[in-house]
Parts: sequence; C-alpha cells; structure tokens
Amino acid sequence: MHGPSRYTTAGLQKRLIEEISSHRSVAVAVCEDGESNFAGSAPGFSWDTPVVVGCIAKCLTAALFAQSIDSLAFGVGDSISDALRPKSTRAASALAGIEVGHLLNHTHGFDDSDVDFDAVPRHADGAIHVDSLCSRLGDAPRIGEPGEIYSYGGAGSWLVAAFLEQRFGCTYLDLLRRDLFDPLGIQIDSDTDPHDVCPAWGGRLALSAVDLIRFLGLHLSERGRTRRGCLAVLRAGQIGMPGWVPWQQGATCGWNVYGNDWLGHNGNRQGTGIALRFHRSEPLAIAITSPKEADCFFALATLFGDVLEEYSADFVRFPRLLDSDTWDAKDQSRLLGDYENARWRVRIAESSRSGFLRMRVFDRRTLSSGSILDRHLRAAESDVFLAVPPGIDYPFAQFVGEEPATGHAKYFWNGRQLWRFAG
Repeated sequence: MHGPSRYTTAGLQKRLIEEISSHRSVAVAVCEDGESNFAGSAPGFSWDTPVVVGCIAKCLTAALFAQSIDSLAFGVGDSISDALRPKSTRAASALAGIEVGHLLNHTHGFDDSDVDFDAVPRHADGAIHVDSLCSRLGDAPRIGEPGEIYSYGGAGSWLVAAFLEQRFGCTYLDLLRRDLFDPLGIQIDSDTDPHDVCPAWGGRLALSAVDLIRFLGLHLSERGRTRRGCLAVLRAGQIGMPGWVPWQQGATCGWNVYGNDWLGHNGNRQGTGIALRFHRSEPLAIAITSPKEADCFFALATLFGDVLEEYSADFVRFPRLLDSDTWDAKDQSRLLGDYENARWRVRIAESSRSGFLRMRVFDRRTLSSGSILDRHLRAAESDVFLAVPPGIDYPFAQFVGEEPATGHAKYFWNGRQLWRFAG
C-alpha cells in the first residue's frame, strides 16, 4: 500500500496561483486520488479554454496503443514490420529491425527532420499511407541502428498511428474519439478534419486543462493494486538520453522521465504552452495550459522548483566551465567539422575567443542563403558547451560518441536531436 501523498491538491493550487503574477495567463488542473480541481489566473483564459496540443499528441498516440494491447495481441517488443506488413520491398526494408517500443521511445533510428507534419503522406480519408511514409523515411540515412540511440522526432508516432489505423480500419482521429475522448467525456469540434490532426505534432487538435487532466487520469497508480493499460506499459522499460540534458533523465513509451518518479511532456505550438506531469507511484497529476508559451513554463518552473522537487540537484547542475589553459590543452580538432541530419547542417569551427567554438546552422533546403543561426559555444566539462547567446533550439550543445577509425566525435547533440558527423 502507498502511504499518504507528500503533496496536497489544495496546497499545490494555492502556491501556484499565489506565485504567478497577475499578468500571467495560466490555467492549472490537479488530480489527486481521483478528485480533480481547477484554477485560473487571468480573465479570458480558463481551465476549459482549448489550447493547441503540439507534441502532447505523442502521448495520446502512446495511450491509444497501450489501451489496445490486449485486443491487438501485440506488444512493445514486437516488430513494426510484422505489424504494418508494407506491400513494397523498399518500405519493408526501411522498417527492418524496428520494434514498436523503439518507435515510442525515439530509438528507431529514422531521421525524419525533412518530413514536415503536414507532408506526411495520407489516403483520401486522412489515414496515413504506410508504404509512402516508410519509403520517405527510408530515403535518409539512419541516425543509428534500431534501439541504439535516442533522437526526438515524429516518425515513431506516425508509424504507431498508422498501425492502429490499419488494424482497426479507421482514421487516427476516429480512434481518438472512440477510445480516448468519448469515454473520458472530452469533446472536440465535430467538423475537425482527419487531415488536420497529426499523431506526433498535433496539427490543429486543441484540448483544455480539464480535458488533459482527464487524460492523465488514465496513467495514475491506484492505491493497493497494480493498474493495467497505460501505467503497465510505462513500467515496461526506460531508456536514457545520449548526452547531458538538464530537464530530462530518460524516456519511456511516449513520455519524458524526470526526477523523483515524475513523468510528463511539454507541448508548444503557435505560441501556446502545455505542461503535463504525473507521478509514477502516487495518484497525482497536473496539467498547466496557457495561450503564452513563456507563461506556461514560468508556472511549471514555479511549481516544480518550489514545491514538487521534479529534478535532482546533481542532475540539473551544469558541467563546470573550462578555464583557458584547460581548453587550450584539449584536442579541439576532434570536434570540428559539419554535423548533418536530413534537414539541417551544423558547422563547428574554431573561434578567436579562447575557450569557445563557433557554431553556424544551415537549412539544407536553402544552403545558398547562408546560415540561419550563428552562435559561440562556451566550453565546459564532458564536451558540453553553453550557447552564447542562448536560444530555444540550441541552449547548449554536446559532442557524443566517437568514430572508431579516427576518434572524432560521432554526434552533435542539443538535448533533443542528434546530428551525424559528416566531415
């Protein structure tokens, strides 16, 4: 049996709302032991105001799979090629060696950086076209072998959704309504088009804090007994990150793993923000939504920094910056060069400033236009570098792995995706 919760619903809401200044537009929903409470901090935005879900869609997709495991007779360790049975040899070859769990954990090895969510091939009814998608994903060299290394993207959720569509004979949107939304009392616009809903990045799908806390309830533990479905799948395994990242310790079946047994995911699209968190052993969940991304994550930092201890101090600590003498003694040449994925090129060069490298980012679709980002990287321990000035997509960088023949760094890592060394 679990003991009493270390946290109280009333205390969480009171502290959160008290510490958010009046100009912040945030709604919060908290569920503890099956009882939900809601609060908002600004006129015109409330806990029942829908917000575009963004990559929270990945969690919806993982939940659809988890809820269907018994009826599918298929698990996270099974082959996605056997599940999808693509018709073309090319598509089947692209899926070789990939398990369903690799798709949910972003360890499938696909480089989907050049496939925009609105460019995912579909049938006329909005269902994903399996062979076309697999062939498209197979066009780019793999980041790694299946199960080898994590790199965040959309391919896993697209393929899991395609499998569910194929098995149940309806679109992803129909599955959301039938298996998740209707049983939970979640309503979305009746005229929503299946083409406008993405299993990875959300598309135009929007949910409120009330909707999201109902969804999180599927993942909560129940005191005194083990729960099947979503929670059981989440306990199936956890993978680590390929490099240092202060806000995440690992991933498991569509969710990010944080400190002190918290799981969750963040979503941001079109300037809005969503933060979901639930505890793996206590029946407690929190959903924060805002029409302003910065306000959402200010609220999240307030809540978890002061109350919930989401992170451990050792994990968050930034590696020690290197002094000039230490930096000068390092072999910098093993870090220099171009790192690429299908869409982007990151060029690392020497800097005139001691203790720094220079980073330039190029869009490979428009290389002739020059770099779209130019930053200096301040050297720290463990080949971690702090971006100066910092940015949302490149707050820091780390060089991970090693090419066996040369000793050169194998990957460039920004806390979310990997770029392969290209020379």
